[in-house]
Amino acid sequence: MNTEVQFKRKISFKVGNGRSISFWEDPWCQGGPLKWYFPIIYSMSSNKLGCIAEFVMVSNGVMAWNLFL
Repeated sequence: MNTEVQFKRKISFKVGNGRSISFWEDPWCQGGPLKWYFPIIYSMSSNKLGCIAEFVMVSNGVMAWNLFL
């Protein structure tokens, strides 16, 4: 199973506006923080303390994650 599929299985979108929840540190996905499940991606991210809203990009009505800010 590829990393993108694994990532999508762990996330939940019930986070309100995403400004008070840490993307990597808070357990907003199933079972624990994303940094536990994706340590390699976490180590490459330059924004380890950012909130969820900082990692979401919307372009032409399409939402995408930008993990390498």
